[in-house]
Amino acid sequence: MIVRLIAACCFFVIANGSVQAEEPRKAQIFAGAFFPFILEQDNEGTPRGLSVDILERISALTGDPIEVKVYPWARAQQLLKQGTVNGLVGPYRSAERDGYMTYSNTHFYEDRMVLLQRKDKPVPWDGDFRSMSSYSILTINGWAYGPEFDAARPLLRTEKVATAAQALLMLRNDQVDLVALNERNALYEIRKEAALEEIEIKEPEFRTVVGYFAFPRENTDHAFQKRFNDALDHLAATGEINQLSARYGLSYIGRVTN
Repeated sequence: MIVRLIAACCFFVIANGSVQAEEPRKAQIFAGAFFPFILEQDNEGTPRGLSVDILERISALTGDPIEVKVYPWARAQQLLKQGTVNGLVGPYRSAERDGYMTYSNTHFYEDRMVLLQRKDKPVPWDGDFRSMSSYSILTINGWAYGPEFDAARPLLRTEKVATAAQALLMLRNDQVDLVALNERNALYEIRKEAALEEIEIKEPEFRTVVGYFAFPRENTDHAFQKRFNDALDHLAATGEINQLSARYGLSYIGRVTN
């Protein structure tokens, strides 16, 4: 899907109010995966969601056509690492990702990272993973869970599956004790499968994270990245990200260090 295509002359208008005529630019390809409300597809396969709304506004401000493609999450990250795509939709920061990607100046959504359990088989949880070594925990391939979880991994019985839907199914079938997800995905899957009577989200959350747009660290288009960051910062400063987030029932608190 081409988010916005500007033919003939393009005009880049940003916070300083300057206007500069430019030649038409090539499309910038952003890869992402299905994230409820952040990046979805309609019945025709057209990308939709908060990220697409924001990319449309950035395209309008910078004159850069932007194309969004949806892949499995691990594949989308690999494409960015290889430099096959120009951007990535929605990653949290992690030490591993820092090695091959850079992030937008401003994040555009927030998540609470939580554990899910069966209501008929509750698991004690006080927020400390060091007490969870006797329980099996499902994680999603390619997800970043934060330094606390990563530090505890050697003590834990963890397994990986490809999607949140697969993880919920295994939990409902009593094949695992817990599932580690973000609350947004968890609520989406629980409601979709009408599993509110079976599955619950445990408190407290084990981390609050924010999601960014990202760019390849190697062979990146620095001029585009600057235009993109200026436009995204403008949307944050004017409250447009807040307004767009509200359409999807999502919260946004502005720039933070993560």
